[in-house]
Amino acid sequence: MKIFNFYLYRISRNWIMFLLVLCLPAVHIYTTYLQYQTNFQYRIGVVDQSKDELSKLLIEQLSKSNVRVEQSGGVKELEDKLIKNEVQYAIVIEQGLQQDVMDNMSYAKIRGFSLTDDGTSIPLKLKLNSFLSATKTIAAISFEDINDFSAALERLKQSSFTIAEQYQGNKAKDTYVGLVNVLAFDIFFLLVSISLIFLKDKERGIYERILVSPITPIVYYIQSTILFVLIGMVQFFIGHGFINFLIGTKVTGPHFLHINIGILLYVACLAIIGQIIVAVSKNSKIGFSLLPVVVLPLGMLSGQLWPREIMPTILQQISSLFPTSWIVMFNKSEVLFGLSSGEFLKYSAYFTTFLCLGILLVYLVVKKDGVKSA
Repeated sequence: MKIFNFYLYRISRNWIMFLLVLCLPAVHIYTTYLQYQTNFQYRIGVVDQSKDELSKLLIEQLSKSNVRVEQSGGVKELEDKLIKNEVQYAIVIEQGLQQDVMDNMSYAKIRGFSLTDDGTSIPLKLKLNSFLSATKTIAAISFEDINDFSAALERLKQSSFTIAEQYQGNKAKDTYVGLVNVLAFDIFFLLVSISLIFLKDKERGIYERILVSPITPIVYYIQSTILFVLIGMVQFFIGHGFINFLIGTKVTGPHFLHINIGILLYVACLAIIGQIIVAVSKNSKIGFSLLPVVVLPLGMLSGQLWPREIMPTILQQISSLFPTSWIVMFNKSEVLFGLSSGEFLKYSAYFTTFLCLGILLVYLVVKKDGVKSA
């Protein structure tokens, strides 16, 4: 393990890089956690085009819950608020809601939508459907006039059904997913940045001297890749432990195993990305030029820092080819819903395929360079 030990020693002597590897994820996680704690109150945007007794009852019940209801003047204004994350859920009450319910119309006059389905939006959608069902049941009774219908609605307020529950969703799960995504981005950024150390050696001729020594190119890349993976997993375990400490979660059993396997495959893919940058770059100048080309699309479009759903469809489709996006979808599915065996194998196949293609590319580039071992 000469190459492994050599570069581990090099990285540990670079105090700036060493401190970044250990401290940056923890600092980033903590600042994000503080932001979550400050802004966690769920905000619902409402456009009330009906303005009748039934729509007012719905808004009144929402306002009694642990959410902030913000009324908007129009659908376009509400869409803008949703995209800017000023509201997390949007409700459009179309005109004539009460009359249509009384007429027992089959189609709904309330539209609810969000950028992502999480532990809050899903139960909220169910409660809205329940609210409509309950009012339609009341409306199915023959009333002599609107006052009788209004009296029935008043009794609905006092019934066991209410949508004035504490809509916090599963705060721990939602926070956990967000912080793990932040950690995944930090690991990605730092591992790719560490590849600059290898590039400097390549520029100084150290790389060539290693490859013409008894160390073969394949051994060089295997040992340096293992080092990348080790650093990434150390970052994950430190960061993940800090996340659990902050929010008081404890991931055990199959969930813990799935998440660790997913992260291991993800970190291995990042290691290959770093090796590809090293292999195709002749010097650090080329490497520095490649960094933004790699970091910007893989990091910014992945969903690790903001929801992929706010991006145009074409960018979502492109980002679905990135391992940085796979880990976001993997963690979200595992934590919020639980991955089925089929889904787990699907994501594992994605990561493994990327690894094989990356290894093949590194091999072809090294072979093309024509550096022979002694």
